[in-house]
Amino acid sequence: MADRLERMMGIIVTMLILLIGWMMWEDGRPAAMQGLIAGYLALYALREFIPYFRVSRGWPYAVYCVAQWLLAFGIVIYDGDFISQVFLFVLVAEVSFRSFRAGAVMTLVSYLGFAIGHWIHYGYPSFEEISYIFPRAFEYLIFFGISSLARLAVMQRQQLGAAYERLAESAVQLERQTILRERTRVSRELHDTMGHTLLAALTGVKASRKLMGSDPALVGEMLEQTQEQLVKGLREVRQVVELLQEERSLPSLLPAIEALIRETERQMEVTIDADLPPSLPRFAPKVEMALYRALQEGLTNGVRHGKCGKFDFLLELSNDMIVFQLDNDGLPWREQPYGFGLTSMQERVRETGGTLSVRAGKKGIGMRENGMSLRIAIPFKLQEDESELADAEGDYNQSDRP
Repeated sequence: MADRLERMMGIIVTMLILLIGWMMWEDGRPAAMQGLIAGYLALYALREFIPYFRVSRGWPYAVYCVAQWLLAFGIVIYDGDFISQVFLFVLVAEVSFRSFRAGAVMTLVSYLGFAIGHWIHYGYPSFEEISYIFPRAFEYLIFFGISSLARLAVMQRQQLGAAYERLAESAVQLERQTILRERTRVSRELHDTMGHTLLAALTGVKASRKLMGSDPALVGEMLEQTQEQLVKGLREVRQVVELLQEERSLPSLLPAIEALIRETERQMEVTIDADLPPSLPRFAPKVEMALYRALQEGLTNGVRHGKCGKFDFLLELSNDMIVFQLDNDGLPWREQPYGFGLTSMQERVRETGGTLSVRAGKKGIGMRENGMSLRIAIPFKLQEDESELADAEGDYNQSDRP
């Protein structure tokens, strides 16, 4: 934008210089002055339209400005009229458009050149005789001010354009991040729901095959349970596709956890000793979903990878923290990078402001020493409506006291 505007200004100034030169030639100005005008125009056009000579900073540009000023100063000496100042005005405007400080210096130098040039032209009279040159200082200040304002306007236009480009890039980046986040959400939900459901169904099918010849009635019951599990999994997949899982909390966290424990014990033929509080308040939806999915993934991983048959599960509120701990008696836990399941679990917990740690199991809990222990701690925070309701109930109860 700035380059195009500069080229347009260059064309206009070149036409202006040509017009002034033609006017002076028509008025019969001295040939020497015509030569100075031609030199000024040639030097300006050379720098403006020849790419090799397009300098705008550094010592080459300083040399160009000095040369143009000397040519303009010579024109003023020969002419002694107002129109000759145009060459100085052009120089003031050009330099001021590029730099405020350099423009201020050029404005002062050009005005002094105009004053001294007239003093020489009129035979060194007293300045009282040519005192009209003093008010002309405002003309130079006007050209300097207009060019400086134009420079500021162009700079602001460029900054606005750059800001718009950055905003557009940020919008594209945000869109990409949003798409990636949604893909992560869907893949995480599919992994957590279908992994647990399919493992439970596979366990039921394996058990049914073993009992197929000895106890057909029990096999039928187990296959019916497996069918129910698959139907439930299909329903959860539909919910994931509709992107509803993250947007709402569970109907009730404690009953959902108890139901998950019962189903896992029945379908996967494992034992889960659960230490749960008698009741739980409602937490933020992300917190409830993080706890539920962590238990689901922990049980699934314990059976699938740890080959365990017994779990100890603890969920309690302690020191303004929700404490979640799941231990199993499976294969030894080895320090290694987290897989997709544990990574998704860790991301869920981090989104709630909590921490997650995985380590080898400890003695004294009825487990083998080399089992796995999963621990999660999340800051205790009620849902806003539940917290406000609790505060209101407390105020109401206090107001009833005598």
